[in-house]
Amino acid sequence: MESRPGQRDVLRCLLLAMLSMYSNESFSAQPGRLADCPATPNCVSSVSLDKRNFVASLSYSGGTANAWRVLVDTVLSLPRSKLAVESEGYLHFEISSHIFRFTDDVELLLDAEKKEMQIRSAARSGYSDFGVNRRRVEKIRKLFRQNLYQSRESK
Repeated sequence: MESRPGQRDVLRCLLLAMLSMYSNESFSAQPGRLADCPATPNCVSSVSLDKRNFVASLSYSGGTANAWRVLVDTVLSLPRSKLAVESEGYLHFEISSHIFRFTDDVELLLDAEKKEMQIRSAARSGYSDFGVNRRRVEKIRKLFRQNLYQSRESK
């Protein structure tokens, strides 16, 4: 039986609606550390002990203040992103999905001694994110490297 495009669209919407019924508790950052990833496969973190959720931290060379500024600008360049919290060595962004406007959280924590930034990206709702958060972190990594290089070149 071959389904028509309209039927496939309805089935996709139903699947997304069912997955969105799973909701993680509301986001709450803890000073000086990133939130843990939930048991659901919709989160990645550079501090995760679970290989399924692990991503590498963002490293940088040069000045910390410049890297921090470039990082803020990089994440804000992503569509539908907004800076929710900025404190000493900590950033929290909220990024909404294109179609259903689900909110994802991106957290960054500075480790100036190691010249790296720990990163976490997680969906607030749903069970699976279909790899969205991992792809987002890798996009941030790529853009951060490019923008950091360009910021040094322009000096």
